[in-house]
Amino acid sequence: MRRMSLNPGLRLALRPFASLLAFAVGLPAAILAVLCFIHGASLLWSAGILIAYKTFIAGGVCAALAALARWPREYLTR
Repeated sequence: MRRMSLNPGLRLALRPFASLLAFAVGLPAAILAVLCFIHGASLLWSAGILIAYKTFIAGGVCAALAALARWPREYLTR
């Protein structure tokens, strides 16, 4: 099956605008991702799940640091 592609003239004409196009598409996508994260975090916060999640992450970090503190030093400095 043949792929459809831009003709060379149109591709050359659009080349200077490639970064602008990436910016125009990427910026709204990034803003939408941040808004979705904030909205999701607020929903989780109201349910009390975010507090439990933060406690879980903090416990995991503390456990990892405790495990590293007990690890033989020669293995950490290779």
